[in-house]
Amino acid sequence: ELARCPYRYFLHRLLRLDPPPQPSEPGLWLDPMVRGGLLHEVFAEFMRQMRSEREKPSPWNHAERLTRLMDDGLDRIALLLPPPSRHAGEAERAGLLQDLKAFLEAEADAPEREPVGLEVAFGQAGDPRETLGTLDAVPLDLGSGLKLLLKGQIDRIDRIGGSSHYEVVDYKTGRPWTRERRRARFHG
Repeated sequence: ELARCPYRYFLHRLLRLDPPPQPSEPGLWLDPMVRGGLLHEVFAEFMRQMRSEREKPSPWNHAERLTRLMDDGLDRIALLLPPPSRHAGEAERAGLLQDLKAFLEAEADAPEREPVGLEVAFGQAGDPRETLGTLDAVPLDLGSGLKLLLKGQIDRIDRIGGSSHYEVVDYKTGRPWTRERRRARFHG
């Protein structure tokens, strides 16, 4: 290892640093976790802007703004994990643009929805702009004196039609489910 690359030897053997994880498929840039995290971040920031401006998302009026948020996020990621090639970066961006387009179309098709909570944390610190969050874990009473304390994050809470009806939305942005993952009930 020292003969092949002294710098790599220094990093790995002396500093005990491992290289960043590589995508499972050659030519890919972002793994499902990073990609999903980026989309969650972009969707939440975009919807916070829409909420504060009291606007409804529109593919015609807001595609450029949503794309800028995504590009800013990709730039931040690229500083820590550069794309393996120009082609991989362009392909990832093109796929993300498709996701943004679908997101905007779905939002435009549901004008009765009003986001009241975005990336709402419970049992942990979250975005201070989200007033529905709490540092307290949510106790789940299992009976016989047993309690399970839950912590996590809710992607989105929408008020439906200005009424007292709400809906919790969980974005599915990660890896597609394989047969093996479907069988393993709590896998991941």
